[in-house]
Amino acid sequence: MKAHHLLSLATLALGTLGIGSAASITNFDLGSGGTNVGSGFGNVRTWTNVQGTGITITATAFSASSVGTGLVASQLGQYSGLGLGVCNPGEGTGCGDPNHQVDNSGYYDFVLFTFSAPVSALSFVADPYGNYDSDATYYTRNGNSGYTILGKTLAQLVSTQGFNSPLNDDISCCGNTNTVPVTGSGITSILFGTRVGGDSHVDYFKIHTLSATTTPGQVGDVPEPATFGLLGASLLGIGLMRRRSQKR
Repeated sequence: MKAHHLLSLATLALGTLGIGSAASITNFDLGSGGTNVGSGFGNVRTWTNVQGTGITITATAFSASSVGTGLVASQLGQYSGLGLGVCNPGEGTGCGDPNHQVDNSGYYDFVLFTFSAPVSALSFVADPYGNYDSDATYYTRNGNSGYTILGKTLAQLVSTQGFNSPLNDDISCCGNTNTVPVTGSGITSILFGTRVGGDSHVDYFKIHTLSATTTPGQVGDVPEPATFGLLGASLLGIGLMRRRSQKR
């Protein structure tokens, strides 16, 4: 087989493996679709193969009654065309407007997003429905195993659970949509919520959409053995062709 044919096969195999390529999730509407498991506090919503990228996104809600108290399970609400909101224990399940938004009135509300493979260039759109502020605080993590959210304080997420230090994104009050670009790459988990501390304005918003870029080589299903065989045979053939050329 000629070298350029072998090179084409190797390129095909690499593409099948997902090496050297990335896929984009663009303005994914969190206010629709997905599968919800459970009701009340601690329910979980999951979206699979988001926009054909092979990525699964899972969302759950947590809240803290103060900065120094442990996070508790909250209710994750989905509102058609609007996004995700949170009802915390202080508000009760099925809470009404405006408390069904992600807010920092009484409790600090957060949504934990986990991704089945690392993502970069992550961003969220936080949209206040009403004349409210939409400042945000978030904690990112690289790696999905070996951590606990429930019962941990926000400080303990960083000191004992492997989360990165919190970052804040502030926007002028009030009623303005806030597009929050998340700092960091290779993110597999992010706890995203309203501003912890900050100004005197109360934050209320729904998490409307997210965008991200998948990390090359870590997207989708594990390739079949035949794919690895094709790659190996192609690379071996290229090597043999080069050796023959050198002997001439």
